[in-house]
Amino acid sequence: MADEPLEVDRASRADVARKLAGTGGLRAAGMIAGTGWSSGLSSGAPYTFLTGDPYPNTPLPATELEAMGLPPFGRGVALLANAIAGTTWRAMRWNPATGVNERIPDQPAILTDPYPLTTPWHYRWAAVEDLILYGNHFALCGPAATQTNRASMLLPLPAHDVWLIVDPESGAWTWA
Repeated sequence: MADEPLEVDRASRADVARKLAGTGGLRAAGMIAGTGWSSGLSSGAPYTFLTGDPYPNTPLPATELEAMGLPPFGRGVALLANAIAGTTWRAMRWNPATGVNERIPDQPAILTDPYPLTTPWHYRWAAVEDLILYGNHFALCGPAATQTNRASMLLPLPAHDVWLIVDPESGAWTWA
């Protein structure tokens, strides 16, 4: 029995094409939670080379879910976000007499308690994560405080939902 060849079924290009066609061009990526795989439906376009199309000559961009699913990347983001969120953020003003930045006595509310529905640590953690993943953090300024006439809070916006829009005629831009 040990000398008999082992039969193995292999998928052909036709099998792959039939599988992609049977799912309507979408692939189900529902894998086990916690393994780094996303769940839900995603486009099958990056995998069209399996059906005979040319292989992409540039790397395909990773989604946030795919990047955070890589243990070294996700842990690196968490490590940096934890370290920075644990620091104290202060408003400083340059004092030409002493030649150093000095902490202003009345700290703005957006630094001491930026968003009332979460702790300052959690807000800073989310802001740092946005900076790493998207290169920016977006928030709307809340109403002005009566004593200082400064914004009393920040309303965070999901960075992946903020878009810059450029007017093709004037070149002016705005965000949406």
